[in-house]
Amino acid sequence: MERKTVFSGIQPTGGIHIGNYLGALRNWARLQDDYDAIYCVVDLHAITVDYDP
Repeated sequence: MERKTVFSGIQPTGGIHIGNYLGALRNWARLQDDYDAIYCVVDLHAITVDYDP
């Protein structure tokens, strides 16, 4: 049976708090054993701020 993929992200605003832990991080740790998991830190400014490489 092929494993399903989970893609999830969290915003880097402020510090980690109990809401982050209960809402996402605890589930991420649990899900990574059963799914191909892709987790990321999403930053809206990465696509909205002018960037000159």
